[in-house]
Amino acid sequence: MADRKIDFLLIGGFAAGHCARRLRDSGADGSILIVGREPDLPYERPPLSKEYLRGSAKREDALVREPGWYEEQEVEVLTRTTAAKLDLNARTVTLSNRQEIEFGKAMLATGANVRRLNVPGCELDGIHYLRTLGNSDSIREDAAGKRTGFRAG
Repeated sequence: MADRKIDFLLIGGFAAGHCARRLRDSGADGSILIVGREPDLPYERPPLSKEYLRGSAKREDALVREPGWYEEQEVEVLTRTTAAKLDLNARTVTLSNRQEIEFGKAMLATGANVRRLNVPGCELDGIHYLRTLGNSDSIREDAAGKRTGFRAG
């Protein structure tokens, strides 16, 4: 038996944030739950390798919507949470936090995982992957104060 019921289940980050906005803009007034594995609210990825990485934009500038929008629009966001099991017949999802949620409609937009290098030296310090805000932060921290040929954008 489900712990609770919601109308719209949106699994993912960037696309889920845009979908929530579109639902509200089109008059949807049911409950909306965004479930995403990342620690941040939904955000745009292009700034991670451009403005944000260069330091010419703030972290908040990459967000799909400002943090207050979710509360104003009554859109619940569960970060650091994954959909562990999806039962389409029962219309339920079991989350990594062990909640079981019944849903009316669902959208899965989980994106992709980073493709890790499998070559000699791939484990060396200074090798970075860029997919998340945290990855961009790590690159900025590693490059701070170092003179390199790296130039974002």
